Amino acid sequence: SVLVSPQLGGEEGNPKRLPLSRYQDFREGAWAGIARGIEWQLTLRWSVDDRQEDYLDAERISADPDPDLFALMFPNDMPVDPFVFRNPGAAQIVSYPAARLAADVARVQEQVARQSPEERPRIDSLVTRPTGPDSEYVKLPLDGFVLDPQRQAKFALEIDQVLATNGVLTTPAAGAEGTARSIAMLEEMLRPSLQAGALRKPLWPDLDFHQVVSLLQSHPNLLRRLGLLVDLRIPITRIRNNTGTPRVYAMVDWPPVYDPDAIGLDITTAFPRVKTNLTADYFRPMPRSADLTDRGFASLTNAQAITSTIESEVVGTSVDATGTARIWSRDLETYGTPDRRGLPARHSSGVEIVRPDEASRWRSRMSSAADLHETLASGDDLFLDAEDVLMGYRVDVRRAGELTWHSLHRRHGTLTPYIGKQPAEPIDLGDDEGWSETAASANPEDEVDGELTKIRIRETLAQWSGWSLSLPAPGRALDDGDRPSDPTTADQATDLIASMHGTIDYAAPASGAKLPTLRFAKAEYEARLRWVDVGGNSLEPSADGGSILRFGYRRHDPVASPDLYLTGVPEWSESVDTMVLRTGNQASSARNSTQRWIAPPRAAAFFCLIHGVFDDADGRPKAGLYATIAERENAAIATQSTGVGDVVYVPSDPGAVPYLPDPMAGGLFVRGGPKRGATYDTEVSLGYAGNWPAVQAASIEAVRARPGANRTRTSGEKIK
Repeated sequence: SVLVSPQLGGEEGNPKRLPLSRYQDFREGAWAGIARGIEWQLTLRWSVDDRQEDYLDAERISADPDPDLFALMFPNDMPVDPFVFRNPGAAQIVSYPAARLAADVARVQEQVARQSPEERPRIDSLVTRPTGPDSEYVKLPLDGFVLDPQRQAKFALEIDQVLATNGVLTTPAAGAEGTARSIAMLEEMLRPSLQAGALRKPLWPDLDFHQVVSLLQSHPNLLRRLGLLVDLRIPITRIRNNTGTPRVYAMVDWPPVYDPDAIGLDITTAFPRVKTNLTADYFRPMPRSADLTDRGFASLTNAQAITSTIESEVVGTSVDATGTARIWSRDLETYGTPDRRGLPARHSSGVEIVRPDEASRWRSRMSSAADLHETLASGDDLFLDAEDVLMGYRVDVRRAGELTWHSLHRRHGTLTPYIGKQPAEPIDLGDDEGWSETAASANPEDEVDGELTKIRIRETLAQWSGWSLSLPAPGRALDDGDRPSDPTTADQATDLIASMHGTIDYAAPASGAKLPTLRFAKAEYEARLRWVDVGGNSLEPSADGGSILRFGYRRHDPVASPDLYLTGVPEWSESVDTMVLRTGNQASSARNSTQRWIAPPRAAAFFCLIHGVFDDADGRPKAGLYATIAERENAAIATQSTGVGDVVYVPSDPGAVPYLPDPMAGGLFVRGGPKRGATYDTEVSLGYAGNWPAVQAASIEAVRARPGANRTRTSGEKIK
């Protein structure tokens, strides 16, 4: 495949914006017609010099470019800014070691669980109690998560120095100090913009021709129809060698001979030479590093699957540990300061595939792009490797033990061109696969004179939560009031249509997206990444092999405490979670018993889906459950007002809960119940009756007992 990348200049010495009509090869759809008529030739150079070269006529096998479509997408009045190369690799790149911090959090959780399996750990076993101003936080489980003012100042200076020297942040060394520095890097990554407090309406950027072409590179089937991406075929029988590593480049019979002075422009063409690997099985660009294989896969040797909300978990754990250290260092303990405390809970959030120091790889590719631009400007030959034509990755997933890989990127595209504000006839773009790319962000103040000075990049290669990575999620988006919003209309997207002159929508192919299911399970998953070149080409999902990352997907979220409900109007000093028994001088003032309904905690429909409770015997969601889910997701146990504020009660047994209960909330465990004598250390458990989701509420009752007759017992669905 040959990607055509037009770089249109301006008037000599004048950088002003021009209309596309000033460029004769692109106005009125001309380029598509030119691309139709071009005669292509491929050259395979087998030696360093040109002594061993094959010059082969190539056949264009992609569809004929459409001049009318090109004219619709690139009208004559489309603005053209004279092309200027901007190198984002020159900016400082902020990142943080997600893989490192995920391992640190997992290690701390396991260490604390082993040390204190039955009760919450003592706080002084988690964080070192300082004995002086020079105390170090290096020994106890949470010491690495302490980011006190001294550490903050130290690491802020080190981060600035590394960025100024190396231009990119990398994974720190092992140990507590390395963990603390990693957290400081995360805080720098998450630092909000200086303009974060200002309310600003999002504006669609004023795009020119080059920017629109760049955006369309995510849609290779459309580029083929525009003549900006061409697929070629050559007869393999005419190649001198059946295997080898030739440099390959295309040659064309365009432009024709012309007089620059007569037509008022100069046309320069460049044909990069791509190093390839030709074998009996495949013909692909050759990588220069071990991060990619010439077979077509990305290396996942050092990759890790993160399955929790690692950023919020690290921040929460650091705030907890730093707060504890602050209390001790400033002698702020009181009688109410607890001496035991658990660790912040973790939460499942899909699968994030990360590779350590991915930001460094990105910077290396951008530096290579800058070198190539300098080579192009000097007129020397351009030599490319696989990394130079890398667009992104296609993710395949399967359950361990399965033979079939499932692509997360299958899609079917439809283009709707616009003539002014009016939509034209939709154009079927056919089936293909999307891909995942490295995401970068910058704050407004990080851009100076059109150049970025600081960029933020995560280690993430791809993130999967159970749905496609190339299709919109089902349902409607929420507006700024958290209300479901209708699809955007042309009248609401005038700026987008005015610059892009069309919209592209993707849906599942007619044969289906064929997505795997993501479920909490004991069985493990496997993932691999197929790398994608600038032509949108990659191996097919049916290809064998690849670097495989195996991971489990378990639930991190703790089961919440059950919901309590009053059974009547509360007595004085009583609340929903405080039960009161009272003796009195008169029988009417005595309170001999009190009761609460206990219901399992509710769960969101998506969380229940990941538990697999909506699945059939084949592990796929059952058809026909939408009404049940919709009815239960917003349902609640019926209550009555007590007449006092918002205090409510449930006068009779609520029976089966009407909402979606947490699938793992199997019952109750009560500790500290009374038993004969004056002790309160009884432990009892009670399972909820009923089948999910029709789980029955239970109850607990406290009753005044005769002296010496204290006890705790269960009966049916009741603890007494």
